[in-house]
Amino acid sequence: MSAAKRSRRLGWAIAASLAGTALLIFLIVAVVTLVSRDTRQDINLADLARSGTEVVALEGMREDTSQLCVGKSGCVQAYSADHAEIFKFSSREDAYEFAERSPSAYQSNWIVISFADESLTGSERQAVQHYLDSLATSD
Repeated sequence: MSAAKRSRRLGWAIAASLAGTALLIFLIVAVVTLVSRDTRQDINLADLARSGTEVVALEGMREDTSQLCVGKSGCVQAYSADHAEIFKFSSREDAYEFAERSPSAYQSNWIVISFADESLTGSERQAVQHYLDSLATSD
């Protein structure tokens, strides 16, 4: 076998080995991403508004993103309800920062509910908090 032929075969073997390694790394990254991705970040507040839930704090939900998100870093969706405002943020960190500035707010991952008044009872507030915490999770 000539030296040129051996060199070509060696080149193809190295190229195939590198391609296989790259494919393996891609598959590992894809699997880790799928396994570790939190589906709660995909919650759409419009779905909550249409859900017909019996949670008092969510009654009368209407989209108001253009008004409510103004000046709120990372705010991507906002709805007002009869007794609360509900926000969705692009990151948990943005949601946390917003919730920390509001004494009447409750953060559930990417979603923050800010209670507009004191008309809701403690159990009604707990009901919406439990509802938000259990969205897009499996028991």
